[in-house]
Amino acid sequence: QELSRALVSHPDRFRVIGMPLGADAAGRRDNIRRQLDSGFSGIRLPATLIAAQPDLLEVIGDAGRCIIAVGDRGLHAAAREIVGVLDCYNRSFAIAGHFGGPTDPALLDSDAAVARLFAHPRLHVAFTRHGAMAHLPVEHWARALLGRIGWQRALWGGEWPVALWRDETYASTLD
Repeated sequence: QELSRALVSHPDRFRVIGMPLGADAAGRRDNIRRQLDSGFSGIRLPATLIAAQPDLLEVIGDAGRCIIAVGDRGLHAAAREIVGVLDCYNRSFAIAGHFGGPTDPALLDSDAAVARLFAHPRLHVAFTRHGAMAHLPVEHWARALLGRIGWQRALWGGEWPVALWRDETYASTLD
């Protein structure tokens, strides 16, 4: 309710991203439609949910809104589905959140679906969740991604206040 109130009160200042809420597949699909109909800019979806319920992407694509996908292994679980929607719905775009699922950079060459996803001109990669990624090959993956997508499709995002909920500090996030 607070997100909707902020959007209605200040549509020029806020871009609201929704979540796939609902008790079952039909409930999630209907809830996403309602969020998009109320002015939300997009929906954040785990790659595993996209793989299990790819029709959610069609709802977002049909509305011409943003897909924010999060997951591991270069979003392997949902790469084919995301590319399919981007190819079909020209008004939509996608953001691979949390570095696009840091993994071995060789996956960008060995997995055709992942390679196609990160080559897509309407996929952007948000470098977010820095402190929670310390155990993953973030630096090598990020360098490889920048070599593929360039700086034009790279985004930098903060995790505040979420980082503080994970007992991180400003200094650890900067590191």
